[in-house]
This record gives sequence, structure tokens and C-alpha cells, in this order.
Amino acid sequence: MREAKTGEAGMRAMFAVWSGIIAVGLAVMIALPLAGR
Repeated sequence: MREAKTGEAGMRAMFAVWSGIIAVGLAVMIALPLAGR
């Protein structure tokens, strides 16, 4: 159970990092065409 808790915390941290990267990537992909105009 203790190991599962640390693993869960790691999974949450990785999920937060990946969700942040994806959000930034989508924002850039949307902003570039608009700025290009």
C-alpha cells in the first residue's frame, strides 16, 4: 500500500506534466496560424 501511494503520486505528477505539455502544444498550434494572419 505504501509503495502504491508513492507510485500514485508519481503517476499524478507525470500526468500533470504531460497535460501541461499537451496544453502548451495545442495553444501554440492554435496561436501560430492566427498570428500568421
